[in-house]
Amino acid sequence: MELKSTLDKAAVLGYLAAAALWIALLGPAWAYIPATPTMPAVNMNFADFVALDAALPTGGLQHAFYSWGAWLFAALATVLAILIDRLRTSVGMTSMGMVAIALGLIQLVVSVLALKGEAAMSVLLGNLPYLRVGSALFLIGIFLLTASGVARLVSARSSNSPVLGSPVPAR
Repeated sequence: MELKSTLDKAAVLGYLAAAALWIALLGPAWAYIPATPTMPAVNMNFADFVALDAALPTGGLQHAFYSWGAWLFAALATVLAILIDRLRTSVGMTSMGMVAIALGLIQLVVSVLALKGEAAMSVLLGNLPYLRVGSALFLIGIFLLTASGVARLVSARSSNSPVLGSPVPAR
């Protein structure tokens, strides 16, 4: 197994994805909740949503996302970013690219469904103006992870023929 440490586009995108996911989970507000007659306006970060989910149990997917799913996605993205950077064999590059794309797409679907919760999709779309930096960073992290996978597949294909592991014949 060949290991290298020079950063390329795929590795940089992977590390940026992991950083964006962790920053989103640990810091900034995810949503703005406007004031009502009984409650003042508030910015909620991920920890606030975790506490709200614990106080008012939600559906299975939403509860899983707030209790462990988002953390698992961030951890998997971090491990995947390291593997994308370090594995430079044709099979390693191709497989890590495919895994990154698959994880990014799964993460996008699960995250949108978890943020939507029991409400209709139109409610989520109607509340897009209330999303804040944390939710934007989380979504950016997902897109960067997917882009990292695409970049890794492109770099694997540019250095190899369509058959995995076989060198490009000299012309």
